[in-house]
Amino acid sequence: MHHDKSPGPDGMNPKFFHKYWHIVGNDVVSSVKDFFRTELMPAVQNTNIVLIPKKKKPDMMSELRPISLCNVVAKIITKVLTNRMKGLLSEVISVNQIAFIPGRLITDNIMVSFEILHYLKRKQVGKDGYMALKLDMSKAYDRVDWNFLCVMLSRLGFAEKWVRLIYGCLSTVQYNVVSSGYTLGPIVPSRGLRQGDPISPYLFLVCAEGLSALMRRYEERKWIHGCKVANGASVVSHMLFADDSFLYCKATHEEVSHIIHLLDSFAKASGQRVNFYKSTVFYSSNTTPIVRNSICQRLGIHEVDDRSKYLGLPSTIGRNRKAIFSYLSDKVQKRIQSWDNKFLSRAGKEVLIKSVVQALPAYTMNVFLIPVGICQDIERSINKFWWRSNTNKGIYWMSWDRLSHHKSTGGMGFRDFRDCNIALLAKQGWRLLTCDNSLVGKIFKARYFANGSFLTATLGNNPSYIWRSVLEAQGLVRDGVRRLVGNGSTVSILKDPWLLDEVNPFIESQQLCLVDKMVDSLMKDDVREWDEEVLRDVLTVRDQELVWKIPLSSDVERDGWFWNKEASGLFTVRSAYRILQQQKLNNHQPVFSGAWTKLWQLKLPPKVKDFLWRVCTNSFPTRFQLTTKHIPINSDYPMCLAAPETSLHVLVRCPFAQNYWQQSQIPAVGLAAMLFCSWWEEGLQVWNEAECLEAGMVLWSIWKVRNEVVWNEKQPTSEEVLFLAKLNFVDWYNAQNQELGSPNEPNRVSLEHWTPPTFPKYKVNVDGALFPNEKSYGIGLVARDSFGLVIQAKTLKKAGDLQPHEVEAIGIKEALSWIKDNNWPSVIVESDCRRVVLDLQGNKDMTSPYGHIMLASVTNVSFNFVKRSANKVAHSLARSSLFEANRVFSGVEYLL
Repeated sequence: MHHDKSPGPDGMNPKFFHKYWHIVGNDVVSSVKDFFRTELMPAVQNTNIVLIPKKKKPDMMSELRPISLCNVVAKIITKVLTNRMKGLLSEVISVNQIAFIPGRLITDNIMVSFEILHYLKRKQVGKDGYMALKLDMSKAYDRVDWNFLCVMLSRLGFAEKWVRLIYGCLSTVQYNVVSSGYTLGPIVPSRGLRQGDPISPYLFLVCAEGLSALMRRYEERKWIHGCKVANGASVVSHMLFADDSFLYCKATHEEVSHIIHLLDSFAKASGQRVNFYKSTVFYSSNTTPIVRNSICQRLGIHEVDDRSKYLGLPSTIGRNRKAIFSYLSDKVQKRIQSWDNKFLSRAGKEVLIKSVVQALPAYTMNVFLIPVGICQDIERSINKFWWRSNTNKGIYWMSWDRLSHHKSTGGMGFRDFRDCNIALLAKQGWRLLTCDNSLVGKIFKARYFANGSFLTATLGNNPSYIWRSVLEAQGLVRDGVRRLVGNGSTVSILKDPWLLDEVNPFIESQQLCLVDKMVDSLMKDDVREWDEEVLRDVLTVRDQELVWKIPLSSDVERDGWFWNKEASGLFTVRSAYRILQQQKLNNHQPVFSGAWTKLWQLKLPPKVKDFLWRVCTNSFPTRFQLTTKHIPINSDYPMCLAAPETSLHVLVRCPFAQNYWQQSQIPAVGLAAMLFCSWWEEGLQVWNEAECLEAGMVLWSIWKVRNEVVWNEKQPTSEEVLFLAKLNFVDWYNAQNQELGSPNEPNRVSLEHWTPPTFPKYKVNVDGALFPNEKSYGIGLVARDSFGLVIQAKTLKKAGDLQPHEVEAIGIKEALSWIKDNNWPSVIVESDCRRVVLDLQGNKDMTSPYGHIMLASVTNVSFNFVKRSANKVAHSLARSSLFEANRVFSGVEYLL
């Protein structure tokens, strides 16, 4: 829990429990255990309700949103229940409900709903029209009937004890309304869920599943007919996201009657009530105006207009897309204007831009391709905010294109919104490619690429704008995606990108015998290994070398996809964005590129690092630089009048500055440098960390002194400048709780020499060896007991030209199988490959070729990283596998 979450009636927030856990921890644990044993909630269920206004000046209670502030102990209990429950919901909650289910995203709901609305919009023929009914549930959380919820839990298969636990959490709540310093209560509820309770969203899903069950029953009885966007697509009768609901049916009075009866039945059972005043309806184009008006009058709702939204996004997209998405640039502009009267440093502006402004359009960019004009408007607003001073004036020293470069290449790391938009859309393309069993995957596949995959899809006839948007990222997905070879039965040798090559992942061999063949035809029949003879006969040398680099695993039967730009094999928006940025930088390598990373890693105050970045990029307001912007000013440095006021002269060359540098005892560098960036880059290479930090503070102090002299005619002594620089430096460094010259990375503890395990454990050491000349690798395993005696040893030799960490992962996997076969009870596995050990300890989800090696299901096994000196025996065995392949030794035989 976050430390500063609002406290409940007991007044203790999570920070109290974090700080005093050594005092209250045992009591909290006992309370949680007692609840699960006795099914009685402890006396911590009193809850404060704070009324949050939905608009600036609320006039009615319906314009206030009640938020529950629960006690921390009560939240801990319900969080335990939540963690146990949410892993099961994907199996019991229908695919039409998207919210809060692991593996389902809100964007799935948006894409399906938008595609159906597009289908209705383009449906101009047919006897019966269709309609999409967008329902607004009035006070959905507050109306949930507890008895209905418990019955739903039982019908979904939850145990009776679990149902009693849930009912105990709900029925023991008491509320106190807190407003303007007054407390009203207590209020004892008989229904409703607390907004702010961790388990409430998941319980509401169970309640909403009742509506899904009714919709399915009516659909099975042909009382309502859902929408089918294409031949072979799933019929969709409803889409739910918590209390946001879309119902789809024919626009006939008969089906409207069934919808009214269905909603009435659900309302009586669950306590929910539809607010038809806020609900809307969307008709297909072939629905006559007479039918539209009569249905609207009967339901008491109004037809959707062009400004309607669903889940915060436009429901329909017309031709004037810039006008439709203009709300994004308006939102950014309003947020920036709210900061106009604040005095912000440039470091403060950077934080606000990256954490607030850049996040505003991200939600929309997940599913829609924003017009270039909107992206440019947003970038102009940010650029103006970045460069202007508090007087709303400023010089644009650098273009947005350079500002949007990564900090390691000389920019500020601001987002290029067009590239960010494409990268976010690539995530949807990745899901359409890999999650083909999801509802959104089935619908889009049937509509746009029925006979292929997302990589081979085309625009198609009359596509929706959401498909146009996602297809814009097809090239980016194609650059980073690769086929994961399991058994190879579904991976085409010639048509699929399955080779581990950054430039060309396709087979170059054009043998006729490879046409329409799958990768499994290149493997041996009796074992999951590459067939060297077949590879030599049908593939080129280049293809053979790449095939040998692909590891195979007998535990993986299904072929899949993985993202080649991440070690885990999982797609990330960051890596996709990095690909787009790298493509731009290929033709433009920035100057000073080798030292940018080191500059930003210096443990200096942000304002000092920003100062150094501006000086190095020639975006600093020295007199000489001002003249380059056509500002009429004398460029001579007023302190000495001996040279133009350049950054190098002011901060380094001027006698005024040289006096300070000589007294600082920082080694002199860059005597022949013509630019400040060259002088600073050489300094970063020569100075140690402490000297770099002190140099940065001295440069900052010299510039502060220059400003005092120029603007206030106040000139301190050199001793005062150095004292000021060191004082600032020491204060900042002490604030970071670090010592001068301390390493950037924490010391990692690792074993220097082999040590026996504690009784009754065993220890298995693993190591791998590469034999590139033979396109093979070896693995050595040795098991020893708590006395250090060798129990067994094993060597294996396998074909393949793999990476060292892949060989180590295969070795650990062989060790786990070995442990399982010998039924050793408790084992420590040691390896000298830190990467593999950390990945195993972190239980990372991986879909890459390296990741599927690590699949294993052995309990009572722990993993340790050791240095090579503590892993000598396993290393020697791995090397000896070249001569003694696939052999198991007994302890005595090994010693002999």
